[in-house]
Amino acid sequence: MVGMPGVGKTTVGGALARRLGWRFVDTDDVVAAATGRDVAELIATDGIGEFRSAERAAVGALASVDEDVVIAVGGGAVLDADNRAALAALGRVVWLRAGRATLLAHIASDDRERPLLAGDVEAALDRLLEERSELYATLATTVVDIDDRTPDDAANEV
Repeated sequence: MVGMPGVGKTTVGGALARRLGWRFVDTDDVVAAATGRDVAELIATDGIGEFRSAERAAVGALASVDEDVVIAVGGGAVLDADNRAALAALGRVVWLRAGRATLLAHIASDDRERPLLAGDVEAALDRLLEERSELYATLATTVVDIDDRTPDDAANEV
């Protein structure tokens, strides 16, 4: 699953995995386990480059898993060509897509720290949408719009 921060990749991915009886993995959790720090702390202490390196290692490791698994990657994972190649090789890539208003509402109701959306959240979100939307569209084999839908509805569509 790929998509913007706040779109619901973890929630929808977890619901989908439960329906399928598959394992669910969020690359942010893999990065946290490997580094001993959550994403926000890793970025704050070591910088975005170090986080992206750890994320690339996580995506690469998951690409070789020999089991049925639903994987949610961080919103910016698609910025890395190696990540895009690894994800494409896995087969089905689902882009959870949402409009700006939905993303802002989800981010506002979420207590997770999102370093790339610090400060002016709306301006940062607009920048990320501009930077990433085409990459999501190019990579995705399936697009699921989540505006006005529950996570269960989105998981059912996938």
